[in-house]
Amino acid sequence: MELSGGNFIKNFLIFPIFKSLFAIHNFLIYYLYMFQIYDSVLTSRSFETLLGITLIVLFFYFLNNFLNWSRSQALLYVSRVIDDRLIPRIFPALIDSVIKSGSTASSQIYADIATLRQFLTGTPIFAFFDSPFFFIYLGVIFLIHPVLGLFAVFSVALHTCQVCKRVFFTS
Repeated sequence: MELSGGNFIKNFLIFPIFKSLFAIHNFLIYYLYMFQIYDSVLTSRSFETLLGITLIVLFFYFLNNFLNWSRSQALLYVSRVIDDRLIPRIFPALIDSVIKSGSTASSQIYADIATLRQFLTGTPIFAFFDSPFFFIYLGVIFLIHPVLGLFAVFSVALHTCQVCKRVFFTS
């Protein structure tokens, strides 16, 4: 399990990508639940149908939470392995560099590793894994109803403009 070979990290990054693909289905579960409530349950007034649909949605809700927790644990483990394998190599070289040059500018490498570890254990990595499936999600919303799809596109455009405005005015 050599770090440079990439097999170890690749194997642990497959799970978060798989979870992101499954998350698309879980996001749609809530919309489909409401459609089923209005379509099947209210028209038939069947408590058994309501109970069955609700139990299915609760199962997927708990499954989604378990997969999110598992994805966090897998990425935490990857960050720990990267930290455990890089720090013993970098720390002695960093100390030697500080001793030889007398400058602490080379300590930026250690800060970069800490930033990498924070990125791997934080929420931005989840958005990174979920973003390729955005277009699938948007397509399914258009299949449910074109007006909902247009509303989703408008909401994404509005949110993107807000983010760009915030980045432009704060930098």
